[in-house]
Amino acid sequence: MMHKKICLVGAAGVGKTSLVRHFVSNVFSEHYISTVGVRIERKKVTIEDQTLNLLIWDVQGEEGMLKINSSFLNGAGGYLLVVDGTRPETASTAEQLCERLGDQIASVPVVAVVNKIDLPVDREAMATAISSIEQLADVQIVETSAKSGAGVERAFHQLGERLLGLSPTP
Repeated sequence: MMHKKICLVGAAGVGKTSLVRHFVSNVFSEHYISTVGVRIERKKVTIEDQTLNLLIWDVQGEEGMLKINSSFLNGAGGYLLVVDGTRPETASTAEQLCERLGDQIASVPVVAVVNKIDLPVDREAMATAISSIEQLADVQIVETSAKSGAGVERAFHQLGERLLGLSPTP
């Protein structure tokens, strides 16, 4: 069994905690509670007959990610870079995070998650914002809804495939 630390990062309010809760416990809550510091969960997944024990770090979101405690990110094997599909400016925060992490984020698997697709999404603005992230890091993009569960398993599964060095499913 392989053990990997993954971090969910992004602006405040993009749905990182909701994504983790849905993935780990199949639960969604309408009540917003801001993460302070980091919240850690575990989940075992099986990908192509390989068991992967994910240590999931839900890192506190900050606008501009300027206050994020970089020690939370040390040792991460991969990242879910979460943006809010209803707020294209959160992709700008994700872009700033990619720039700040530089080589650290470029050297590990990254999946960009466009969350809240159950709500009206400005697809043109989001596509423009995401394209700038793609130029900074080798990312794959998955659309999700933590509320309905759409795409949540797929996002974590794609990151798991990349962690195992497998070709991700389209």
